[in-house]
Amino acid sequence: MRKIVVILFSMCMLMSFCPKESQWDDVGIAVVLHISGPIDETLNGGMPHAPIKLPSVYIDEHILSVIGTHPDYLVRIVDNNDVLYETQMPSTVNNIILPSALSGDYQIQLIWDNWMFYGWITL
Repeated sequence: MRKIVVILFSMCMLMSFCPKESQWDDVGIAVVLHISGPIDETLNGGMPHAPIKLPSVYIDEHILSVIGTHPDYLVRIVDNNDVLYETQMPSTVNNIILPSALSGDYQIQLIWDNWMFYGWITL
């Protein structure tokens, strides 16, 4: 009897650690982002800044999703240093639809203040 209780308790504990379904399930392919921004980390009176958090970005066909809260971004689609598409993504929006006329491999840039997050996507 004690073994059954221990097994049931263990199963309940494991189930509590399993990811739960959320509004962000099946949002597409994760975009690996890199960061480019101010080199000097002691701006603002010499006080060091906390590390900047990369946004969680996904692409599903032509839908770009930013997971969770985020600042206002300027979103750019770039090909060979040419900006093909540019739009604002307000902090109140988590998904934007990119133009269906774009097809191929592109650099995506999310620009906020002096920071640029960039990665590569296939549309």
